[in-house]
Amino acid sequence: MKFDDYKDKYDNIEIPDNIEEFISKGIDEGKKSKKKKNIKILSTIAASVLIVIFTISIRISPAFADMVRKLPLGDAIVRFISDDKGLQLAQEYDYIQHVGKSDEQEGLVLTVDDFVMDQKRVLLFYSIENKGDHKYIGFESMDFYDENGNRLFLEYNRLGYSSFPNMMEEENRKISRVKNVYRHEDIPWKIPEEITMKVKFKEWDSPQDYKTILNSTEETGAVLDSTWEVTFKVNKEKFEYEKKVYDLNKEIDIAGQKVTIAKLIQHPITTEVEIEYDEKNSKYIFDLYNFRVIDEKGEYRNSFGGEFSKIKQSRIIESNYLNEPKDLTIAFDGIYAVDKDNLQLNIDIKEEKILNPIDDKLKIIDIEEKDDVYNIELGINFSEEELNNLIMSSSDFAISSDDGISTREYGKVREEEKEKGYNYFYKVEVDKDKVSDNIIKIPISYYPNIIKEDIRIKVK
Repeated sequence: MKFDDYKDKYDNIEIPDNIEEFISKGIDEGKKSKKKKNIKILSTIAASVLIVIFTISIRISPAFADMVRKLPLGDAIVRFISDDKGLQLAQEYDYIQHVGKSDEQEGLVLTVDDFVMDQKRVLLFYSIENKGDHKYIGFESMDFYDENGNRLFLEYNRLGYSSFPNMMEEENRKISRVKNVYRHEDIPWKIPEEITMKVKFKEWDSPQDYKTILNSTEETGAVLDSTWEVTFKVNKEKFEYEKKVYDLNKEIDIAGQKVTIAKLIQHPITTEVEIEYDEKNSKYIFDLYNFRVIDEKGEYRNSFGGEFSKIKQSRIIESNYLNEPKDLTIAFDGIYAVDKDNLQLNIDIKEEKILNPIDDKLKIIDIEEKDDVYNIELGINFSEEELNNLIMSSSDFAISSDDGISTREYGKVREEEKEKGYNYFYKVEVDKDKVSDNIIKIPISYYPNIIKEDIRIKVK
């Protein structure tokens, strides 16, 4: 079925008479659920047919979005469509290739529904249907090959750690997901003639979540015998384009800290901004606060990560390339930064005290001695404004990975626990041999200390 056929179906959707009532209700519900939605570890997406039919209604009416969530796969549609304007534009400009190819083995049907790529980012929308008696399914491996058998998308082809919901339940018999892969700029850009997706599945008797596997060094689950293979031709003409590069080299001073916006690179579904930090800065800059790109039609801010080092950052966000904007501005409202002397927490085990607190937001909740480790629980209290800003920029307090030091669990506290003076908790496990003179030194990789300043950089 062609895009115009889907559009005809969309045009004939009846709008409820009491739509305003639904809209008001939808807005209220949307505000309540927004924070929960943004801290989920894995994103999902529904099949392309429903996406095309419902996209415009979802963007216009939160009420309609609320109704769609009640349909099978509906919540997945709303979440992904709402979160990526670059994909919205790709859909509107027919930049997404429909695939619809499947392979069935052992009562499981793997389908590649849709595919889209640019020089920085590749997305494969796929679905899994349970026609057998499988309960909890996850991935053992997922690999991609070109027409010559060469592996593709190696650089960031990482699997998530969670299984799907109970697929014996009727509403989960068919579920849809998106595989998101990022490419390094220095890898030559070549569009394959065809792509083969090869998958091995695992099966469990009970749910396997991120926390469970994070805390376990044992292999869990039984690997199924079959290998699922789906091969499809790539519409090379669709994905041929010229990236747009804007060399800026604009240096900014924020509270004595030097930041240079080096360049902006636009791709159809990805915008990349290269940022440099002066080595002589007295503070370590984790990120730019409330970063976005603005054109005459709106703001583009949703971040998909990037590449980071001490002095350089490549920031990847949603793209307005297909809109062909006449005006383009980079904007942010300050930096997340702490003094370089504060890049580790010095914790006195006996006193249960942080000896070098960054501010008064972070505190020790509990320290428990167990076998050969200390289990340390930290609490941090964000204001409502800070919570909104953190969600907006995908920022958070974080512990650096180190030998003998690992984050075991983190998240928002329950509503009834907020009177304790913190609304996020972090549980860290530290080997006892990391303790010297009752002091544990825990390196941090992120801290939400904001230095505000209104920055606008004209690109064109």
